[in-house]
Amino acid sequence: MTWDPQQDGSGRDASPVRPYVITGGRAAGAADAEPLPLEALVVATGLPLPPQTQPEYRRITDRCRGLLSVAEVSAHLELSPGVVQVLLSDLIAAGHIQARPPLTTSESTAAGDPYRDVLGKVLHGLENRL
Repeated sequence: MTWDPQQDGSGRDASPVRPYVITGGRAAGAADAEPLPLEALVVATGLPLPPQTQPEYRRITDRCRGLLSVAEVSAHLELSPGVVQVLLSDLIAAGHIQARPPLTTSESTAAGDPYRDVLGKVLHGLENRL
């Protein structure tokens, strides 16, 4: 077996050129937009994509049929979070994706956080298994 500098051992492309090409050379979304937090939730709006849309955008909208965090989208697509943040910001600007910012601690406490009890039980169960 020979070493291939384009592969990282997992069969995925390790070249830094590919992410650069995917994002069109951008490291951030629109100039006035803040980068999406990794815990922000995104969902596809259902608007059809133009036929010439690059495959990564299609993969994102296909994967986001239900709510997913930015980090989950990144993991599912095996793309770096920075690349996914740029692509998602493009899709949001075009109206193909909606983003919901994560709840802050004060909002979560004020809303009564119905999931806090469930998350506590999950954490307790995990601690017992370890």
